[in-house]
Amino acid sequence: MAQDNDGFFVGVTNPLDVRRNVLESSREMIQTLQSYEKIKKIRESKVRRIQQLRTVIRELDLLFSKLKSSLPKTHLRAKVAESVSSSKVKSSDSTKQMTELERLEEQLKEVEQEIARVS
Repeated sequence: MAQDNDGFFVGVTNPLDVRRNVLESSREMIQTLQSYEKIKKIRESKVRRIQQLRTVIRELDLLFSKLKSSLPKTHLRAKVAESVSSSKVKSSDSTKQMTELERLEEQLKEVEQEIARVS
């Protein structure tokens, strides 16, 4: 016996509304996929920039160590450290201490200035 798989038909009450809903859903899906692709590109760019930053930091570390090794050995650093620590004690007494957040913000500004100067 051969089966006949002709299928069957179902009546749709508002075919235009159904078609419009399907098309709107398709449009939203395409917009979502476009947004996802943009996010993917941004992430890839971020990874590339982080890798570039790491490379620059390694180069800076290498250059800094070369510079440090080429400079003459002196005891000036110890004197400067003593004067800085004594000035910190004086400044902390006369003015309020910087909070951790303020110090981090200051360091961030310095790093951004360095990056701008290197670029």
